[in-house]
Amino acid sequence: MSSRNVSFTIEENTAPASIVAYLSSDEYFGAINSNNDVTHNRAGNRTFWLVAGNALDTFSVDSMTGALVIAGPVDFEVCPRYDMVVWILDGVGRCVGELNVEVVVVNVNDNPPHFDTDLTYITVLESIPLGSEVYAPVAHDTDGCALLYAVEEEQSSVGVTYWLAMDDDTGHLVTRRPLEGAPRRMIVVITATDDANSDVIRHVTSMTLVVTVARDATVICGQDQVLLSQTQKVAVVEDADIGSIVTAASEALNTSSCGGKLTLIYSIISANNYDAFNVDPFTGQLTNIVCLAFFGADVVQVQ
Repeated sequence: MSSRNVSFTIEENTAPASIVAYLSSDEYFGAINSNNDVTHNRAGNRTFWLVAGNALDTFSVDSMTGALVIAGPVDFEVCPRYDMVVWILDGVGRCVGELNVEVVVVNVNDNPPHFDTDLTYITVLESIPLGSEVYAPVAHDTDGCALLYAVEEEQSSVGVTYWLAMDDDTGHLVTRRPLEGAPRRMIVVITATDDANSDVIRHVTSMTLVVTVARDATVICGQDQVLLSQTQKVAVVEDADIGSIVTAASEALNTSSCGGKLTLIYSIISANNYDAFNVDPFTGQLTNIVCLAFFGADVVQVQ
């Protein structure tokens, strides 16, 4: 039995029912069937049988014409190359020839980039140095394109780009100027665009960053470290979204008897075994970090 290797190249997303080639043509079939012309084959004396390498049944071969046909989705990210074996059978079913058919799939830019998270809350101190990194988003592109980052001003809080700047290549968000006087909370919409060739459609995706600027608080009696506590009762529905703000430690602490400046740092000092909540160390905001269904009451003490 004689054999021959043939190779074809197609783009991903080529439509089903498209014909890649006719394996019965003289270019492929004739070389291993010198005693049988193509017309004789198409009359039914020779048949084609796809026997191996057809991952996910992406292709089919017409048994009489030898047409190699796309039968299913062609996706570079799923399978970039196929190595198939097609047998040529005579009228009584004997294998009289073999074609080793390679199909290479060419990648196209058909997937938008994606962020690891769609919504993130962070807290920064207003005393953070100029040029400090505030946040670094993590985005990926399945097609392997380089990504360009930007702050979408129209969808972000007014004046965000006055306070914060973004590196187009790395996506690192840094302080453009000192944050004294900055809004207490800023909504930053960050976009990632796949840097494809100009003749290819580009894809854009976005995420939302909520930045809380924490300000300094007053020192109590000139001490270097002071422990304060307060009690507050709140109710939370069991199906509250993960990351929801439950409450915030009060900033109206009685510190009028002393001068100076002190940054308040909040922490959870006791809780039950569910570990369902997290407190922001700078703002005192208490958020749920797991699904609260079936948990019942959770007693948390914050200092």
